[in-house]
Amino acid sequence: MMRWLVSLLLLFSFVVYASPSMWTSGTAAIGTQVTLEKNSAVAIELPEYLAKKIKKQTMVLYFSPTCPHCQAVMPELNQLAEDLPDVDFIAIASSTSQKELLKAFKEAYSVKMPIILDTEAEFAQMMGARATPNLYIFEPNPLNEDKVVLIDAYLPYSRGLSGI
Repeated sequence: MMRWLVSLLLLFSFVVYASPSMWTSGTAAIGTQVTLEKNSAVAIELPEYLAKKIKKQTMVLYFSPTCPHCQAVMPELNQLAEDLPDVDFIAIASSTSQKELLKAFKEAYSVKMPIILDTEAEFAQMMGARATPNLYIFEPNPLNEDKVVLIDAYLPYSRGLSGI
């Protein structure tokens, strides 16, 4: 009887945590969201091709055009960009992305933000990006114009492994 009860409890716990009904669109899966605390802003040096574009608060999406999660989040980010006109949006494509795929992605998902190809994987290495999509929020650094301030990050698929 005890063995049957334990088996039933284990099965139930698996069903509860693995069930798609426990997840809703626009939310992170259980145990996968990693964010910085608001008071843990970090001054960092970005690749020059990106750093010179950070003139005000900027959301930077690190993505891959073949990633289904990136494809799913693009409509939400397009809407967010419309809702936040005072914030710049930039997309950084992973170094393995091909230009033809980026063009098709931009057209298929009506991407209006500029897309920059991280050809040498500089951004990915500096930020410790191990999966896509990742969203970073940067601001200019008033104390050092060679660096920017990372004020927040959303790393839904990193499971606590972050370069930050």
